[in-house]
Amino acid sequence: MKNPALSHLLPVLGLVISLICVLPIPGHAALTYSGTPYSEGFNGLASTGPTTWINDVTVPGWHWAISNTPPTGYSTPATYTAANGSGPAQSAILSIGNNADRALGSQNGNVAGQSITFGLSFTNATGNTLNNFTLGYTGEHWRAITGDTFGPNTLQLQYQVFTTGPGSLTEASGWLDADHLDYTSTTIPAGNTGQNGNLPENRSVISGIVFDINWQVGQTLWIRWVDTNAATDAGNNATLSMVGIDDVTFTAAVPEPARGLLFLAAIGAFTLRRRRFLSYNPATSQPLR
Repeated sequence: MKNPALSHLLPVLGLVISLICVLPIPGHAALTYSGTPYSEGFNGLASTGPTTWINDVTVPGWHWAISNTPPTGYSTPATYTAANGSGPAQSAILSIGNNADRALGSQNGNVAGQSITFGLSFTNATGNTLNNFTLGYTGEHWRAITGDTFGPNTLQLQYQVFTTGPGSLTEASGWLDADHLDYTSTTIPAGNTGQNGNLPENRSVISGIVFDINWQVGQTLWIRWVDTNAATDAGNNATLSMVGIDDVTFTAAVPEPARGLLFLAAIGAFTLRRRRFLSYNPATSQPLR
């Protein structure tokens, strides 16, 4: 005999189970790379707020963290802040822009050694070991600071392939620099001032290839941008510029040897098909043209 109360609960339980199956789990990489080019424009971020931030959920696959004592001591506050450069928005992850076109970025505060780090991760599901990746993005400068002691602010691009486990944005060691993919802010003005990061003079298009990564099937690749205040940079004018990234694109190529094998296989198939359709003169054993 069926329990009426249980019968009413079954549809609800089914809905809960289905939601659990499709929702990403905070703290784990959500992006599976199967060969399709990836892009992210951050336009889903709020233009007002603070707003709740959950790693891997607010922007799927993306994480951020802050530390005053890197490479340890990282934490992830539960909110992100909307900013447009007109005033300071320090020591936070930012949704930056002056309209619906948003960028993800940061502004270090007046704290020596402070590091704001943000990035994303992919799991290789292509069936091939991938040896290089191509990354593109636009670096944007939204608030310039008078006489930054150490010059223009740089977002340092780093990456790491984790051979076991999902890895972490804040792993203390093992990161490799890709200096050709760094973004450096454009100007140091006479006074602290907001500026439009969407204007050509305040933005830079960055693109390049990273080679020899040996990214095997099932392994996780992390890519991160690191905004660090120098350990000796504190006191007046120590706050760094407000900078962000937009229009991120990523792709990883099938290794050249695999492409070569595919090419040879195609040539072989074409030759076999051509031979099948040739007719021969039995008297001369020569093909008829």
